[in-house]
Amino acid sequence: MSDIFDGACVMIGGFGSFGGLPLNLITALATHGARNLTIVSNAGGVGFELSKRIKPGGYPDIGQLFERGLVKKFIGSVPALGGMPATAPIEKAYNEGKIEIEIVPQGTLAERIKAGAGGLGGFYTRVGGGLL
Repeated sequence: MSDIFDGACVMIGGFGSFGGLPLNLITALATHGARNLTIVSNAGGVGFELSKRIKPGGYPDIGQLFERGLVKKFIGSVPALGGMPATAPIEKAYNEGKIEIEIVPQGTLAERIKAGAGGLGGFYTRVGGGLL
């Protein structure tokens, strides 16, 4: 049976574990079990277990999608927050070869999102030009 969420690209706002996360969306995706997701977000989250260090009882951030193996690709500027143990869900999944990560400078990520919303296929930034 085909599922409309399988292989979906989901843009998740917020700033890692520091507020603005759509917690209900993240929980719904995890509960639903949508697979092969591409996540576009600034940060890759810390996961439920590590979030207990930040907030007693923890909270459902993007990391739980990596913990459950629902993500195939992450596009963002901060996959793992500095100072996190190497057991962060996104880092673990990447090291095991389960996900692809595309690191994009924060300003370029914002412009890519803006260009996509405007129907533009691409744009040029001096930061990304001539690097290869």
